[in-house]
Amino acid sequence: MTSFTTMEDAVHAILEELKVEGIDEQNFNAWLAVNQQNKVEMIAQALRRLKDLDTRTRTKKTDAFLSSVFWLKETLLLEPTSLRMAYLRTAHVDSFLSTIRNATVSHYNFTHAMRQDEEAKAKLLRFLADWKKKMLRAWYAVFEERSLVKPSIGRRVALMHGTTKQRWERQARAF
Repeated sequence: MTSFTTMEDAVHAILEELKVEGIDEQNFNAWLAVNQQNKVEMIAQALRRLKDLDTRTRTKKTDAFLSSVFWLKETLLLEPTSLRMAYLRTAHVDSFLSTIRNATVSHYNFTHAMRQDEEAKAKLLRFLADWKKKMLRAWYAVFEERSLVKPSIGRRVALMHGTTKQRWERQARAF
């Protein structure tokens, strides 16, 4: 299993899922950098900002992003091969950032009935589980890059000082 050391590597690999038949490398790379925006960097920054949220909220927002990528891929596979790149161009970085910010999934052209199909549900669950496992190392790097105390003792020490570990780290980061 591949694991990623940076969030950018993980996001790029996730977006690579969208390179289905009919979408070549050159067009895909052009889509990633359209309008002078680096989609990978913008999405990675949005995911890194989730670090200070509670685990449940962070999971919901990450799941929304991963699910949106999954449904976009499934929608692309429904399109005729010759139209897939044109459809991919309609997927703007703002839609991915919105899914992360609002924890809402973009289903693209998948109808409710199609999403309720047992096979589609099972594929989505496998996709989520696979990518969450692959992203663990990137998430660990995000948590460690600014951590000032070991997670195992940070909570106890913060309680002794009348605060929380997260608040303590945020205040210490300012210096």
